[in-house]
Amino acid sequence: MLQEQTFQFYERTRDYYRAYEQHKELSAWAGLVLLFIFDGIVLDVRLPRDPCNYALLVATFVVSSVTFLVYRFVNIQIKLKARGRVLQGAAWQICLEISQENPDNFDVLKYLQGRDAAGKHLISDHVCPKILLDRADALEKLGPGPSKSAERIVYWLMFISWFATVSMIVLSAYLAMVRP
Repeated sequence: MLQEQTFQFYERTRDYYRAYEQHKELSAWAGLVLLFIFDGIVLDVRLPRDPCNYALLVATFVVSSVTFLVYRFVNIQIKLKARGRVLQGAAWQICLEISQENPDNFDVLKYLQGRDAAGKHLISDHVCPKILLDRADALEKLGPGPSKSAERIVYWLMFISWFATVSMIVLSAYLAMVRP
């Protein structure tokens, strides 16, 4: 009875962190899309006929600041996605372990005992069992996993977007000054 309930707890935990991981990835891509929309709006704004260096500096600063803020947001989402992935993997490992245990010698405290969350950076650490957090920490030490290439793609797209937007601002200012 307790073994089955503990197994179901870890199954629900695994499902929760699977959805959490997908949500964080979606949030990271949404941040990138919002950056593209912002850049499109900035490119649609017309600079004055004779733009001064101050207007170019302000436009470049605003685009760079928004790009940096989106970068920070995306970076946090990617880190939380990675944490969700290792918690999901740890829950999966524990489900396998529970299913292979003898029901007569099942120690429920081994699987549901908490750990002191002092010094941890994740708010939910105080409600996760010690064994889950320990396994997740061990999985995290193994390496970044397969999503590192997707992370690089997001960062490169952000850089390209920033560079293209700033270049278009400077180019449109130059063309405005050159035209009679």
